[in-house]
Amino acid sequence: MNMYDWIDTWQQAWRAPSAVLGAFARGLDDRNTLPPWLALPKALGFDPPALTIRRATSASLSVLRRLTEPREKPAFGIVEVDVDGTAHAVREEVVEERPFCRLLRFDLIGRSDAPTILLVAPMAGHYATLLRETVRDLLPSYSVVVTDWSNARDVPIHDGGFDLDDYIDLLIGHIQKLGPTTHIVAVCQAGVPAVAATAILESSTTSDVVLPASLTVLGSPIDTSRSPTEVNRLASEHDSDWFTDTLITTVPARFPGANRAVYPGYLQLTAFVAMNPQRHEKSARDAIAHFADGDFDAAEKVDSFYGEFLSTMDLTAEFYLQTVERVFKRNALAKGDFRFRGTPVSLTTITRTPILAIEAERDDITGLGQTSAILELASELPPKCKRHYLLKDAGHYGLFSGSKFRREIVPELCAFHEGEA
Repeated sequence: MNMYDWIDTWQQAWRAPSAVLGAFARGLDDRNTLPPWLALPKALGFDPPALTIRRATSASLSVLRRLTEPREKPAFGIVEVDVDGTAHAVREEVVEERPFCRLLRFDLIGRSDAPTILLVAPMAGHYATLLRETVRDLLPSYSVVVTDWSNARDVPIHDGGFDLDDYIDLLIGHIQKLGPTTHIVAVCQAGVPAVAATAILESSTTSDVVLPASLTVLGSPIDTSRSPTEVNRLASEHDSDWFTDTLITTVPARFPGANRAVYPGYLQLTAFVAMNPQRHEKSARDAIAHFADGDFDAAEKVDSFYGEFLSTMDLTAEFYLQTVERVFKRNALAKGDFRFRGTPVSLTTITRTPILAIEAERDDITGLGQTSAILELASELPPKCKRHYLLKDAGHYGLFSGSKFRREIVPELCAFHEGEA
């Protein structure tokens, strides 16, 4: 029995206790029910100390439930969006389905003329639903197609492997399918294969090849030698054998992908938390404090984020190890050493696809300058086709979610796509 088996057994054992914790938390939530001796002062606008203690206990139990519950793939659950003060129903449909990726389209019901964005979600441990708010905020202006990656543990071995070249192949196929008016928006890790796919298409001698209308990369490790972060240092401090021996395991027998070699989600979650444990501890304490003070909206915002953040997926071993080696250890794209199925990929072939590079000032995952490097590496692209945007006073997640994304990034994307930037 390997570590994955032990972790899975532990999670299954905690399924019932976690549900009990959730039931107790809901029972103590004063929005559901209160004894008369607490209901009366609350109705009069006074929160007695006993009510504050009750709320803090409810919130603490809810945090414990979040930490112990088995987590499945979340749903996007986008049923409507607000457009200029009016609610519009949203349609979700499967455009294409392959073993390792579903292509999902989101659009307003009844609308047929919106420009299309291919939103390439990172394959970096979290589900594509981490971009739920990204999709929601783009929908008023765009028809949004998302790469909904599969959890590797759920893909049977007979469906084959999935490596970095397969990822690039998949993107090339998606671009050909969606057509030449499609704008690519690649988030974080997805930027590298999206840039490579664009360069490969630009170098094609096929007369009917489809190029993307534009390419936007947000917080992507294009040149990892610039402003190295903890992610870059981890890759440089260990040799390839360490990653294989320490981080790769096999999927337990109860899953469809039994015996597939993977970089498991639980190790990725450990790495995410270890990068900034103080921040996550503070978030938990803040959520409890907000709930105890009756600020339920603030508490639920934190709880909702961690419901998504704690849901992780396994990556195939071959994809993860290739990404570590080619993107982080060798910095192959920036050094001109990147190959696709043995053929060199040169970014100088990009001459027609406009590029927007977006970075966050306080990004602790993809250092400042790593993304904008694409504008230098695509040296044959005319300057008028290049654009850089720096999101001030924001971290990595601010690049694709939250108020700054809505207020700054979405208008920047719209202007860039309309040729007004």
